[in-house]
Amino acid sequence: MARNKSASDRITQRDGIFYYVRRVPIALAHLDERGIVRLSLRTDSWVAAVNAAVDAERNLEALWAALAKGESQSAWDRYKAAISRAQLEGFVYRSAAELHDGPLVDLVKQSKAAVGRGSDKSARRALLGAETPPAVTLSDLFAAYEQVTVPGQVQKREDQKRRWKVAREQAWREFIDCVGGEVEFADLTRSHSRKYRDWLAARVVGGHITPETANKHMMLVSSITSTMATEYSLDLPSLFSKLKLQSIQRRRPSFTREHVEKVLLGAGALSGLNKTARMAVYLAVETGMGAEELCALRQEDIRLDSLVPHVRLTPRTGATLKTEFRERTIPLVGVSLLAAKQVPAGLERYFDKAASMSTAINKYLRSKGLLPTDKHSLYSLRHSFQDRLNEEKAPERMQADLMGHAFSRETYGDGHPVAQVRDVLAAMAYRFDLAAIDLC
Repeated sequence: MARNKSASDRITQRDGIFYYVRRVPIALAHLDERGIVRLSLRTDSWVAAVNAAVDAERNLEALWAALAKGESQSAWDRYKAAISRAQLEGFVYRSAAELHDGPLVDLVKQSKAAVGRGSDKSARRALLGAETPPAVTLSDLFAAYEQVTVPGQVQKREDQKRRWKVAREQAWREFIDCVGGEVEFADLTRSHSRKYRDWLAARVVGGHITPETANKHMMLVSSITSTMATEYSLDLPSLFSKLKLQSIQRRRPSFTREHVEKVLLGAGALSGLNKTARMAVYLAVETGMGAEELCALRQEDIRLDSLVPHVRLTPRTGATLKTEFRERTIPLVGVSLLAAKQVPAGLERYFDKAASMSTAINKYLRSKGLLPTDKHSLYSLRHSFQDRLNEEKAPERMQADLMGHAFSRETYGDGHPVAQVRDVLAAMAYRFDLAAIDLC
């Protein structure tokens, strides 16, 4: 909505208190009949008033935008507009039933305020709690959730988007199968979430899922409900607070140095894999990268011409990292440097196909007896990388940076020089017979 003045230009002062004052645009006069909007900023501090005026202006313009939609507004739009209007009038929005059942003084105050708004219909409806949340069942909620979360998916690869949706859709389907799809979203209570928790616990006891999986599903359902409660301005209880199932933290096993050097890097060990998959294994050996990170590498990320050859992991359009901490620089040494030279443009065959690549590699490693136990996998190379950093007594900050973990203390500066990191990685690198490495 166009305007020539800033929020601070619309501040006036009366009796020591600052106010935000603005004339209702002519085009909206039939929707907001106040003529001139005068909102107390509730402060005598100019600095605080300027900040409050910015918020007041944002809320006012959001209200006008909603009112301008007219009859095209959905029931949820009208409900949220009523909440915003009540706030602008200086009240917390309450439904008519809540006002009736609440303190008499609140009912009297808001009723008087509504009478004072004359023919301003939107103000009266907001002050008298005339808008109620429309009925949205749990069965209908997921589609709305997908729409709300579209902006957050922009930076994800197609494979990431698919797995993001599948995980949440599965958890949500379980939830509504357990508590009932016709339950209205606004009516959710802790009893529903406890029922779901108990259902998951029974599946854990039956050996169908692990406690970790159960907790993950509760986390996903909680994320959906909290996101939509915020979107719909609903005051839902903390549905899953303190419902987490106890679990034993199982550390994924790592490979011993001997196993990597004599088995995985042994003559002909990986010859049955296609070249791209072989290079992926070799790249993982001395970098600790996971499959998603390996498959996200592009030519600009593999910097072989640098004084210290390295890969740079950064989020970009169409590719997000697993966590905010995993953006990092990893020097290339040993067999990983050799592999990078073979695929300078990245693992093109598996671009955005991390799951397919992991499945192919793990299936091959198992079928050839190259894994010491059924608990080991390609990902075990990442744990081996961490173990070797510990053995090399690499500084904690360096370890956190290389692994992409959060550092436990406040960080300053850019971390260790890349040449210093390269020297640590070179010192702990696996030994191998060059003739045994299949680079073709």
